[in-house]
Amino acid sequence: MSGRRVVAMVAGALLGVGVGVVGSGMVGAQPDRPQRFSDRVTFSGLAFPDPVPGSYTFTSQACSLVSDPVSPGGPSEGPFECQQTAQFRPLGRTSTATVTGPDGKTTWSFTLTSGEEDHNGQKSLTMSGKGTELDAPEANSPASTAYPITVSGTLNVITTPFGFLLVTGSASFFESAGAP
Repeated sequence: MSGRRVVAMVAGALLGVGVGVVGSGMVGAQPDRPQRFSDRVTFSGLAFPDPVPGSYTFTSQACSLVSDPVSPGGPSEGPFECQQTAQFRPLGRTSTATVTGPDGKTTWSFTLTSGEEDHNGQKSLTMSGKGTELDAPEANSPASTAYPITVSGTLNVITTPFGFLLVTGSASFFESAGAP
């Protein structure tokens, strides 16, 4: 009888663990929300080496942002002048960037994936990541709240003989359909 009791207890424990794992996965699962275009930034500037080997600090010298229409089907807003800063490693590790302008502030983390290098030494990199967007409040309106975004884009990088990088590129931001 004690052998049956041990088998029953082990089976019960395994069943409990199985239900716990399945149950927690089911509770935590959330469907992906549809994404819609929010903003597109186009930029160029210089990236200088940081004290951390392989790391660079980028500051835009030209930056333009086009934002989604205020009303569905309307024209896009902008272009707005903006400022972009970034900390990145040309390949591999997580990088960060921020764009600020009259439309608001967007901050994101991203990784860069190597692309092709042309005969002039220009390397094309692909950017993908996630972040938050905080729209500038409209006149006489309360402050807006930050909402999540996904980011995709490209960087074109030329290494100079002086150790800094010439960088041009663009990034598109996508927000959930329920974002403002």
